[in-house]
Amino acid sequence: MPSAAVESAFRERLEANWDTADGVIIGSNGVTEPPADGSAFLLIQYPVVMNTRPMLTTKRFEEGAARILYNAESGAGLSGPLATADTIASVFRGDRLKIGSSLNVEVFEPSAPIISDDNEEGNYFVLAVIVRYRYQFDVAGDSPP
Repeated sequence: MPSAAVESAFRERLEANWDTADGVIIGSNGVTEPPADGSAFLLIQYPVVMNTRPMLTTKRFEEGAARILYNAESGAGLSGPLATADTIASVFRGDRLKIGSSLNVEVFEPSAPIISDDNEEGNYFVLAVIVRYRYQFDVAGDSPP
């Protein structure tokens, strides 16, 4: 799992740039049931997170990836879901995410849409956009060796 600050930064960026008419946003440990009306939704996951400390510094880094899954209505074709995946990627392209008053989360180029192999088995057509990130932070009381 990411730090609370990173999860909040990703969620805030999505909420600020996501039209709720395109579906709801479900975060980690959120409501896991899809919308009752069968409408689209986003699911945010963090499959990879690592913490590192470069030598001779008090700075720490959290590096990982956010996987943003767009769950579209099955059988509605590819043009709409692909356009939505492109929109999701553009929200994070070449930018930093704000935590508090600082731009502490560097995001890297999002992936092209990844189509799930299980799309033929469910009620939703799922595309994923992967956004790698690096979060730099200080740990109070630390001093270099």
